Amino acid sequence: MRLLDFALATAVVLSAVCAPYTKVEESFFMQAVHDILKWGRVNNNYDHLEFPDSRSARLAMSCFAAVGVFSANAHKEWRFILPAVPIFNMYAGIGVSKLYQVARIRQLVALTATLAAALSLVIAATMTFISSYNYPGGHALALLHAIEPSSNVSVHIDTFSAMTGVCRFGQLRADWVYDKSEGLDLDQFGNFTHLLTSDPKSHMKHGFDIIGTQYGYSGIQLDYKQTLAGQLPISVRQEPLVWIMRRVATLDLNE
Repeated sequence: MRLLDFALATAVVLSAVCAPYTKVEESFFMQAVHDILKWGRVNNNYDHLEFPDSRSARLAMSCFAAVGVFSANAHKEWRFILPAVPIFNMYAGIGVSKLYQVARIRQLVALTATLAAALSLVIAATMTFISSYNYPGGHALALLHAIEPSSNVSVHIDTFSAMTGVCRFGQLRADWVYDKSEGLDLDQFGNFTHLLTSDPKSHMKHGFDIIGTQYGYSGIQLDYKQTLAGQLPISVRQEPLVWIMRRVATLDLNE
């Protein structure tokens, strides 16, 4: 027993020397050390199974604030708030765990948690399927690679195309020039042989023709009559979003 007392005293001294300006919340570390040394495994004899500090509340408020800030931003992307998702999942798990300890509602909590998890899985799978239609820029670049055999290609990628799937992993041709410059005047696009654009009309007046069109997500369509044919009543509505264009002079030359 003296050995355990010595170990506890050593831990206290080391904590005080190494972290003399520690906050009150960190003192719970010493309580945990005491329980571990005295009782070993976690059991009902532990005095400090729950630590009532305010750090968890501050963490939750920070996550809500981050989501609010990014939601107010004009440029919204799901990946911006991904770091907050595990925190919210953690708090949901803690809440379910606490409610499960109440004997009279234990079965209801278990059923509700199971249904919520199943519903979350269905929603995640559905949203994943729908989001696969949200990358017309990447599909347009892949289509351009498939239909353009020339090696002397300089392609301009507009902002919308870049935001919907075009990245360096899709730039497969080492002998091509890929450009994402912004703020160009219309006459400056004459320096490119090909365009990926969401505004084809303005370029058709400056020597470019459309050689390909890529459709993408534009909304959800509900049609309950599809269930009669054994199909899902929900479908993804698509519309042209990215156009592949080639300079007319280049078109004439290759032909």
